[in-house]
Amino acid sequence: MQHLIVMRHAKAASEADYANDRERPLTARGLEDARLASLRLAEIAQEMGAPPAPLRVLISPAIRTRETWGAIAPVLPGASFSFEERLYMAPAEAIWEIAMASGAPACLIIAHNPGLHHLVQILLTQAHDHSGAARTLLQNFPTSTFAAFSLTGELLEAAGPRLIASNANGSTTRS
Repeated sequence: MQHLIVMRHAKAASEADYANDRERPLTARGLEDARLASLRLAEIAQEMGAPPAPLRVLISPAIRTRETWGAIAPVLPGASFSFEERLYMAPAEAIWEIAMASGAPACLIIAHNPGLHHLVQILLTQAHDHSGAARTLLQNFPTSTFAAFSLTGELLEAAGPRLIASNANGSTTRS
């Protein structure tokens, strides 16, 4: 894999309003945030040479991740996608393994914290990235945030990552 983009789902309804966490839909703000993030993602994917292919999108089956993908899908019309049960609340190592198993040169994962945030922290630590975007991502990975990495290896411990873009702090940052 040459490029990995990880994205946390957009803002979802409160857990208190739903008996089943998987059933929580996006809020109105979440839908708008996902739409805005999609514009940035489309730019980044194009720069990576991903659209219309070979971008592979792997999505947790929760309603909030499905709805996030629904807001993003129109700007990535050639991307192939699937819902991956193992991504629901997956730890960092499992997310990495699922992405590597995709076999795609470029992969977008839409899933959940804390696993996504931990994966981003691992990759940024390996990259020895001290940029403002990296410092922000190390501290927090809020809803609708994405981080795009170029990779040189397939083992998480030796991925050779480089942060190439993020929408942390509401703007797209390129390294």
